Amino acid sequence: MAEAREKACDVRIFRYRSSQVFNPCSNPLLNDKKRSIFTKRGEEFYITHGALKYWADRSFWIKRAVRERFYFADFARQHHADSICDLGCGTGYLAFLLAEATDASCIVGVDILKPAIALARRFLRDFYPEFEDRIAFEARDWRTLEGLTTAPFDLMLCVGSSLHHEPRDCCDSLFIYWRSFVRKGGHIIIEQRNYDNIFRIGKQVIPTSYGQTAEIEVCGSHDILFRYKADETHSEAVIYCEVLFARELIERVQAAGFVHLQTFYDYKNVVREDAAWVQFVFKAI
Repeated sequence: MAEAREKACDVRIFRYRSSQVFNPCSNPLLNDKKRSIFTKRGEEFYITHGALKYWADRSFWIKRAVRERFYFADFARQHHADSICDLGCGTGYLAFLLAEATDASCIVGVDILKPAIALARRFLRDFYPEFEDRIAFEARDWRTLEGLTTAPFDLMLCVGSSLHHEPRDCCDSLFIYWRSFVRKGGHIIIEQRNYDNIFRIGKQVIPTSYGQTAEIEVCGSHDILFRYKADETHSEAVIYCEVLFARELIERVQAAGFVHLQTFYDYKNVVREDAAWVQFVFKAI
């Protein structure tokens, strides 16, 4: 009992609202301060919530990568993508998959969380040394891509539901910024959860990457709440996010200088209302 109480005392609760992370129109100093707070909270969540331990289990995330292998790798090959940028790359599993399954000469993974990038670089050094001349990982914000020597890219990826961390009113400027790093005729694929369906049913319980169960709950016209349950080894996390519905996302990305080519549901060219994931494919014009 004493041990159980001690573990319970170690459980921490992380809360943040994505719309409060930053506002690019505000005072730059305040912007930097908010961004640093988000980064610190994200890193704390990443380490103490158990995500770092999960991603260190290579056997597990290699299995997870199977679904992406037949979609993203095939797309890159079919469109002869020689340079690829993976935004919100985490610990790099998709970069390694692309290096194995395509002939791309340069793959750059970008993530704001330093612990994730440190682990990706360790994996590259220890398990994939043959790709060290083709893969690079950068710990930076996806709004600070200047200096990436391989830009503009043939293919840009934002997958794994990363976009909901960006406030809705900041997405237009973000998509315009990303357009400057994709060559004309190149492509961007944006993946997110099927928020249209989640808002239709109001609430969804999903298994998380960390072996827990999470709840996604609608709490506003465009707002959702991710609630990750606490247990003996994981802290509780409550994350408020703003989302773009499918039609909104397509309209905003097209306004930034892309044309919408196709929408996939769970990596299939079949419209499924109850699909868990949606992939949007755009071409730079």
